[in-house]
Amino acid sequence: MKKLPLIGILCVLLSCTKQQKAERLVKDYLKEHLNDYDSYQVVKTGKPDTVYKDYLVDDSTGKALFSVFAAQKNLVAIEDSLLNAYLDKPFDLQNDSYITMSENRLKKNQKTLNNLIEQIATSKASYKKQFKGWSVKQSYRAKNGLGALTLHESTFYIDSAFTQVVDAEDND
Repeated sequence: MKKLPLIGILCVLLSCTKQQKAERLVKDYLKEHLNDYDSYQVVKTGKPDTVYKDYLVDDSTGKALFSVFAAQKNLVAIEDSLLNAYLDKPFDLQNDSYITMSENRLKKNQKTLNNLIEQIATSKASYKKQFKGWSVKQSYRAKNGLGALTLHESTFYIDSAFTQVVDAEDND
């Protein structure tokens, strides 16, 4: 029973360490990237949150499926607009064989598109989450390039070893 409070205290100390490391890494990152670091004032820093790899971005199968899906979607949109353009012409300028051929191709591509959507859903369902790193949100004030003190809210992405900020995203 005496070990239970010790475990709780240890957990609090470890989370504080993670929070402090995140704040230090963000501060170091901003020191290199702000126009006027001396004007930097922290408003609020969130708690570090885990980030997992996205199967459409980090998985080769997901990337391939998504790029084929995007290309197929564009193809269907182009064929659909071409077909509508021909259907809008006066009847004597329409070519029935072209319209029939376009309709058949459009149906085939729409079927392929639906199959791709199913494949992506299946791939997503079977994808195992993989730990990628951490994210921390921070609100802060700093002077911009014109010298005006402005409020910013950003998300900072930290590597899995908690050694550096690998990316930052402005939430404004």
